[in-house]
Amino acid sequence: MDHDKKNQQFSSSNSIERSCNDLIYSAKVFKELEVAYNEVCEEFNQIKLKKICLMSRVLYKKQRKDGEVLTYDPDEFRKMLEENEPKLQGFFDELVASTNPQKKSSITNQQNKKKLVAMCYFLGGLNNKFINSVKTDIGFLLSASEASASIINTLANAGLTIRRETIQR
Repeated sequence: MDHDKKNQQFSSSNSIERSCNDLIYSAKVFKELEVAYNEVCEEFNQIKLKKICLMSRVLYKKQRKDGEVLTYDPDEFRKMLEENEPKLQGFFDELVASTNPQKKSSITNQQNKKKLVAMCYFLGGLNNKFINSVKTDIGFLLSASEASASIINTLANAGLTIRRETIQR
């Protein structure tokens, strides 16, 4: 039996060694893989940036040109994006997938979707300063809850709301 165990261990260690050898690349091959990986990452980032710009255009049109009220419902938000810009099909779902939803409860996933809607409005606002209705909503909420001017202005400096003076107009 000891002989069988030794053969089994030898066979097992050989297959591990073989697997490791299959993963070892020459410096040249490794560099080529690294360059290819970086190119794919850059291309992926460019696609995401283009989608954020497209999303910004949709949000600007809906908010400023059409005068529509913001939607904070994740399903309505996704539908609005996809109906107004076909290239955004699945974009919101990609964002949701990046939150690792399979490892979270349905309540957490629903909260994360709502946070993503707000983040989309903030991203749109970074691309176009006139996409600011979400900041206005936050400012009015803070004012109604009697938050101090310094708190509102601190949050405004962080880009999360509009300034106290703007709220009072």
